Amino acid sequence: MKERRSILYAFLIFASILVSAKPSIAQQYQVVYPNGKGAISEKPLPPPVYESQKNILVIEGEFFSQNNPNLFSVWQTGFMDARSGYIISARHGLVETAMTLLGRYGLDYKIDGQGILRGVGYDYRFYALTPAATSSSTRETATKRYPLSVVAMGPMGTDNDVIVFKSTEKILAQGLEMTTKAAVGETVYFSGFTKSSLHFHDPDGETVYVTFQNLKFNVESIIVSMFENVRASKVKRTYLLTRSVKGGFSGGPILNKAGKVIAMGIATDEMFSYAISSQDISTVLSSIKK
Repeated sequence: MKERRSILYAFLIFASILVSAKPSIAQQYQVVYPNGKGAISEKPLPPPVYESQKNILVIEGEFFSQNNPNLFSVWQTGFMDARSGYIISARHGLVETAMTLLGRYGLDYKIDGQGILRGVGYDYRFYALTPAATSSSTRETATKRYPLSVVAMGPMGTDNDVIVFKSTEKILAQGLEMTTKAAVGETVYFSGFTKSSLHFHDPDGETVYVTFQNLKFNVESIIVSMFENVRASKVKRTYLLTRSVKGGFSGGPILNKAGKVIAMGIATDEMFSYAISSQDISTVLSSIKK
């Protein structure tokens, strides 16, 4: 009798472990349109991080002129600030494109009275996309392109690589809370979208590219350093993170284990990623004239 009870207790303990493990394991995967279920991290995410990263956005930018409706396009990540409702992303999607158009086509730009870059002889439009599926078992999706307008950006001539958008429609995503609390050695999560591609050659020797869109991932990193009082810098704090990321992650939130935004990703190299602090994001937000 005692032996049977021992076996029964052991079975119940094992079953309880399996049940408790399911939610954790599930937090390594998500259904993301149009690709269906996929891994969004190397290992299960802390529950608050998993919930927060569901709400990151794809930011698309289209640049056009009267003579060329497809001058250039950009594709990056963004998120909604919970307090203001504004959409945050990386400024260089706009600025670097303007410099490319200037060099390639001689198309100039100007800075308007609000400090926002505007094209001369061309225009641009930005959209926010919510590519996460509405069901974990189907590819039914809530994806929609929400038109955005630029309401603020970090001043030209500074490294405050922040751009702020406003949507005229209610976006089907929750805002993320920002925090200024962070420490060297802390584990954080760089959340973003990217595109990957491969190529092959047709019988005529032409290169054909296959691009996979809306690949979402959360890269676990450690804060290596917090750069402050750097002579050439115009921002309060820049974070150096241990892991590099792919193009498209620019503008993605850096989340702490509580799922709060400590920073926004702006650059990467072969070994590290760089992020601008929530304090510097707030500086740009505070510049918006109500």
